Amino acid sequence: MRKMKRLIWLLPISLVLLVTSCLKDEMNETIVLMGTESYVKPIDSIIPDTLLRYIGDSAVMGENAIVPPAGNMPPNIQGEFVFGPRELFSYNETYHGNLDTLYIRFGGNPDTVLNSYYPQGQHNMMVLCDIKEPGLPPMSVDAFIMGTGNQFTVYFDVTYDNVENPATGGRYSLKRGYVLTGSITNAGIECARMACVNIESSLTDLVNKIFVYRVETDDPANPFGTASRKNWYPKN
Repeated sequence: MRKMKRLIWLLPISLVLLVTSCLKDEMNETIVLMGTESYVKPIDSIIPDTLLRYIGDSAVMGENAIVPPAGNMPPNIQGEFVFGPRELFSYNETYHGNLDTLYIRFGGNPDTVLNSYYPQGQHNMMVLCDIKEPGLPPMSVDAFIMGTGNQFTVYFDVTYDNVENPATGGRYSLKRGYVLTGSITNAGIECARMACVNIESSLTDLVNKIFVYRVETDDPANPFGTASRKNWYPKN
């Protein structure tokens, strides 16, 4: 009888220890998943070193050298943004391109009722990206994000097939890598800078061409403008 009482008394303690152990294992698993996110590709596996070295080189970029904000807890960047009027402030070789406004959206289609809610939205360090660049067809790709606080870096690559060459009327393919940095605010992306590199192309003279853009301003003391929040998709 005494042994039976002892077993009954020990049973609740065993259950508590079992539940605590399970919760601890689940918590540890959650921390590992949030910290590593195995589906996230590091920036140097997407963006060629030629671009990363270029934008970080003060001998090339001067005081405008870019150190992409890093960190595994980036801010929420979901929304539609208008990067323009676009100004090219650094490039290598000879420039050939279009300086019209670039449009970009993070998070996919917003909810029809709650426009601030994106069902396909950001998953910490990964987000669906829609981009429309002048002279190139609109595209949707997975993008990766890093950063801390309100500062972030988005990086991704896009493969454009069957692009029309306005100079010849012919067609060509192009794989381009993008790096966008800035600080997210209610107004948009402050100090927005976008760097691009042509990774591959059927037109070999386009390969390794680098272009770095900012949003043009009328203020000489503040030459880096804001990519404003504006609903553009899919109207333009």
